[in-house]
Amino acid sequence: MKTNEKLKKASTRCKEPIPFYSTIWCDDFTDVWIGNCKKLNTEKPIKKQNHPESESFEAVGKCCDYIYFVCWSNDGGFNGFIGDITYGTTKVLTGDNSNWEVFATGIDFDNSSSRPDKVLVESQMKIANCDGWTRPFVGNTNGREKGLPRVPPIGSRARYMWFDSGLDTSTSTTARVPFKGFNHNEFLIFRLPLRDVFGDICHDCPCSKCDCDCNDCDGCNKQADEQNLALRYKALDKQFTEPSVDNKNCGEKPNDHNCDLQIANPNIKDLSPCFYFEWGDGASDSIEEHDTEVVYITVCNPFNDIRYKGLKITKLSITPNQGDQVKIVPDSFICIDCLEPCSCVSREFALITRNCKDLSGEFTLEVDYCFESIELTTTVEKHGKAHFKFTITDD
Repeated sequence: MKTNEKLKKASTRCKEPIPFYSTIWCDDFTDVWIGNCKKLNTEKPIKKQNHPESESFEAVGKCCDYIYFVCWSNDGGFNGFIGDITYGTTKVLTGDNSNWEVFATGIDFDNSSSRPDKVLVESQMKIANCDGWTRPFVGNTNGREKGLPRVPPIGSRARYMWFDSGLDTSTSTTARVPFKGFNHNEFLIFRLPLRDVFGDICHDCPCSKCDCDCNDCDGCNKQADEQNLALRYKALDKQFTEPSVDNKNCGEKPNDHNCDLQIANPNIKDLSPCFYFEWGDGASDSIEEHDTEVVYITVCNPFNDIRYKGLKITKLSITPNQGDQVKIVPDSFICIDCLEPCSCVSREFALITRNCKDLSGEFTLEVDYCFESIELTTTVEKHGKAHFKFTITDD
């Protein structure tokens, strides 16, 4: 039986706002937002930047937040975004972290007087979650990218970033593509998970996955993400974690992120999810003869390239069967629906014991489950071109 002392401390920290500092520069315009996968935290950007000025600012975010940089150019001169983000002694630079992502919206803005508003940015975040965020084009370091300046407040190892649409086929001696002035399907949205800035303080924080809303796993429940996360935090605060003896491809504790299993691995013979029993309000807690314990069943997807759909706990039973003296409620038809890659979902139960004076000893909680399908989520190119040749002959 594993205790959750480290996890419990982290789960408290996960909910607290953490201050950080950032400096940015863009040719030509940037709006800065903070939010989760789908929603922004404020009605207006927390900072606006207009060429040729750089902007420095203080902000707060939580471990599960992203920082979003909405950038666009005037389609002439040069394009480029550069910056750094600082928390304590940690400094994250543009271009030096593999988790930097960008999405090209194809919605053109050309000046500072008209800027993408919250509704528009959130709508494009939703599309990006379905169509796919991509890696930005990473250029040279601060002051070494042809055509773009050295921005003194920003670290010398920061690199210029942009998106290359592949549409600019021209050549130039003043700058290279995509940093030469051109509309590369702008405006662009760059993002970075703040857990990469905050480091170990966020190590065990469960966060909602940036899944595509078009999967419609949550049906009419628009608060499903928040409710699932709240249950996950409650489970995380429990003292003890018991992994199922039937678990395969699973660790001793739930892993809410950073899993590396793939079904393409020929050594993977079992595609079952991982189950954990989480309970206890302190190190001295026990399940007593007359007791009501709030417990959690946590189910995890240990793969980073599949999604379980239609996942349900169909029945929970306790052996040896003691009827109402030892029971768990509810005991059937617990819906989980979608279980995203590298994620965990918790469900809450009451384990009730009554008049069990002569029944102390070991019991087994059995969980029956089923799922409708497994869906591949591996990122593939969703756009392409087809070419045909034809011949025009002389009359």
